[in-house]
Amino acid sequence: MSPDNCIESSQFLVWEDLICAGIAAREERDECSWRLGDLANLACTHPAQGGRPKAGEKEWTKSAFALAIGEQREVISALAANSEFFTLDMRAEVPPQVSWRMCSEARRRSGWRPGVAIEPVHRERAFKFILEFADRAYPTLSPEARARSWQERVGRIASSIRGVLELPGVSERLRRPLKLALDAIEEAVSEQA
Repeated sequence: MSPDNCIESSQFLVWEDLICAGIAAREERDECSWRLGDLANLACTHPAQGGRPKAGEKEWTKSAFALAIGEQREVISALAANSEFFTLDMRAEVPPQVSWRMCSEARRRSGWRPGVAIEPVHRERAFKFILEFADRAYPTLSPEARARSWQERVGRIASSIRGVLELPGVSERLRRPLKLALDAIEEAVSEQA
């Protein structure tokens, strides 16, 4: 684990700041879950048949993808199912207080199962559950608290870019766009300060 990811208790003297950091971490985890699901669906080039890969199927399966990235096949299957079910447009409509896991529960409750055609009624049911979850989830943060949360997140992104730029052997082809991105982030942050 990177030292940049370590948390000290002295950072959180105000409850709302602790909650902001927790929400930001949960949102980052959710983004990773969607991304891994999308990648798993790209890795599986044939329709879901259920069960484990047949003899000779060494690549381009969810099982092979899971093994290659060091994750359990069941986890990858769940991530892929959510990504298959929820289109990018649907994901954009999900309220921010609804987590990936809540979306997964809504998908399960919709009646749809992987390997079956997704009908409009499945997505309608799932979105109804998502809106119910949103009503019961944490209250939306104040604009100031959300802004602090995003500022911290941007700071972590800048720190990650700096870390990559410091690595030996980073090609100039990669270094140039990273440096431009870092400069843009730092300029935007200084304008807001």
